[in-house]
Amino acid sequence: MHDVIDGLIDADSFFEVKPLFAAELITGLARIDGRPVGVVANNSAVRGGVLFVDSADKAARFICCAMRSTSRCCIWPMSRAS
Repeated sequence: MHDVIDGLIDADSFFEVKPLFAAELITGLARIDGRPVGVVANNSAVRGGVLFVDSADKAARFICCAMRSTSRCCIWPMSRAS
């Protein structure tokens, strides 16, 4: 999933927030075409990308924080095809 994010955002602009906590969910700040965005994406490489209580809390807190500081939030739900 990190490769997908790196392909969509500006080069070297991704700052991941809490990468070790609830790793099945990726949250971070980045730039797309020079504009700041908040990024939320589930990581299917960790626990199949399934959201649990901690990851839901991580998402909610990050979205609230990101919406205060940036005008956009990008949410990329991904799932691994079986």
